[in-house]
Amino acid sequence: MAGRRVKKPCDIAFPPWSDLPSELVSLIFQYLQLPDLLRCRAVCRSWRHMEPHGGPPTQHVPLMIFSLRPNSVSQRFFSVSDRKIQFLTLNERASGAVCCGSFDKWLALSHWRYGDFLLNPFKNSIIRLPKRGDYLVSRGYNKFGGPYGEFQNDPFLFRKVILPKSPHDKSDRSKPCMVAAIFHHSSLVPPSCEKNIAICKLNASWFVYDNLNFAFEDIIFYGEKLLAINHQEAVFKVEVGESRHGRLCIWGIIATDIQPRFIHSYDSDYRKRIYIVQSCINRELLMVLRYLKGENECGSATCFFKIYEIDRKSNPNSCTWREKEDLNGEAIFVSQSGSKAILASEKLGFEGNCIYFLDEIRNQEGLISISQLDDLEVFHMKDGRIEKIVRNRNNSSLSPPAWFFLSNDLRHY
Repeated sequence: MAGRRVKKPCDIAFPPWSDLPSELVSLIFQYLQLPDLLRCRAVCRSWRHMEPHGGPPTQHVPLMIFSLRPNSVSQRFFSVSDRKIQFLTLNERASGAVCCGSFDKWLALSHWRYGDFLLNPFKNSIIRLPKRGDYLVSRGYNKFGGPYGEFQNDPFLFRKVILPKSPHDKSDRSKPCMVAAIFHHSSLVPPSCEKNIAICKLNASWFVYDNLNFAFEDIIFYGEKLLAINHQEAVFKVEVGESRHGRLCIWGIIATDIQPRFIHSYDSDYRKRIYIVQSCINRELLMVLRYLKGENECGSATCFFKIYEIDRKSNPNSCTWREKEDLNGEAIFVSQSGSKAILASEKLGFEGNCIYFLDEIRNQEGLISISQLDDLEVFHMKDGRIEKIVRNRNNSSLSPPAWFFLSNDLRHY
């Protein structure tokens, strides 16, 4: 016993992390939010390609994208769940781009040099959107140094870009992947004016519907239907078809049976922004009204929100909007480039019955106001309180913040 060497803990050979049973690792992954999930999947190659196993996939909290900085491939994302800033290295084409939408694992970006494209931030893969035609131009001052006139690749042209499904979804090959967008022509008008609609296939040209005497405020894919809402809160169904040349086109804009709500006295005292969202509980439409106060669009401050749901019982022949006092545990994330409702829970790190919104007020040249530094705030429906969560003190970029909505399926990353 005298000459026997005692093994120290550091001398014991532990098996590598990659030898852990894949079923156990995959089960652990189901309980992680995206920031922790990305760190774990960077440990080894086997963890990187881990498939989900057992139980439903985790519901991921949206990430807030700070203004995409020019001349930098490292971009900042804010995690609402742990309230920390994460850095992701993106494709160089995202540098200085404007985020105009988010779906599944994809960001819809517009760049003054590279045009419009979809980007998967985790694999840095790119899907180019069709080039803009002669009609999709911005009229005004070129914010990148050019003269007054028409600007072909104005990154602020598209206000919102949406897709009904993932561009790589091949479950139904008979239905092509469609892209719909809200845009406005002039950079010399506030964002609430001149909003129009355009659609396309990924491999075909844009179709612009300009036979309108009003502007759309928001659009949404509701099942297989493309719905739009205008400033008067009227909901329309966009009839989409295919021409004989295989190009998507809009056959017409048809009013639905959803009747406008009763207008209150405070509606004339505030400016409002309108968002339409699908509830994650009963899958019904919700109308979110954001009321702002200020001398102009640029200097407006958010005062309060109102939520309305569709009432189908009061009148059997039509539907009406009914005010909703409680979200039943849902939290709604809204922005001009995309909105989504998610069922909140303590483990996800955010509260229910709240509306998380971004300060994205632009002035008439499309630039972010220097005074609008509070990027992310939350409205509590219970007491009407507005809480500031994160402040961007370096708001030198032209692009506004945006939401990045994530897929719940682990295989998408």
